[in-house]
Amino acid sequence: VGFAVSLPPTVILLDHNFPTPLRVIGALGVPLMDERDTRRFGLGVLMAAALAVALSVEWIGTAVGRRVGRRGGALACLIGVACVVYGAATQFLLPTGAIKNAPTPLTLPLYAPQDLADAGVLQALAALHGPVLELPIDSVYQTIAMMRSLRHGKPVVNGSHSYYPAAFPAAMRAACALPDPAAVRTLRDTIGVAAIVVQRNRLAFDYFGPAPFGCLVTPPTVQVPLGSPEAKAAGDAALRAFEAARVGRTDLELLLDDPNYLVFRVVPAAAP
Repeated sequence: VGFAVSLPPTVILLDHNFPTPLRVIGALGVPLMDERDTRRFGLGVLMAAALAVALSVEWIGTAVGRRVGRRGGALACLIGVACVVYGAATQFLLPTGAIKNAPTPLTLPLYAPQDLADAGVLQALAALHGPVLELPIDSVYQTIAMMRSLRHGKPVVNGSHSYYPAAFPAAMRAACALPDPAAVRTLRDTIGVAAIVVQRNRLAFDYFGPAPFGCLVTPPTVQVPLGSPEAKAAGDAALRAFEAARVGRTDLELLLDDPNYLVFRVVPAAAP
């Protein structure tokens, strides 16, 4: 099962496209692709392989025991142990360089800090105190926000996990309504959000996703894929709203405006 659902929606075999179970299940109305990265389903392959090995060893041991008796079974076990020992010993007995391992990367390219181009963001946040909220809230960029927090040292509203605080969905709903003044007040008064970081070149492509890791402006039963015209239109509209909020707002103060990011300071509520 893990192997089947880890496949992409379509596989190419002998120049022909074949739908996989993932696409068939999606056609039946089950949004499996929206729930998890399909690569994660590959874990099922490893689990299935481990179970298959365990069952094979048990089956072979039972079969050998029936055919050759206990002595034969003991001999088979000794042979197996000898194979394991031999395999381990070859690591030391073979000439240097006979076994070549692939180099281990020192960084994960997708999340390499130098790829974030966020020096201006870090500088803008340096003097602020309080939680930071980053948009978009797609699960990948939630993770990037968490990684960026290791560099700026501020608490973040963003998060990426299957288990989250009870208030998290409400916070993400308010984030989806930004830069609406009511949403700004909600995040400021309930969580104490001090800054909002907008990845302006990402909103147009990653504005949709399963709640609470996405902004569904359509009913939950309607699936709007990432990168679709509807998603791009909604993302463009959100970006235009943030660009309009750069001036004339009493609740937001623009700290950074560059090709990649907009950073706003959330103005504290006036003392009563």
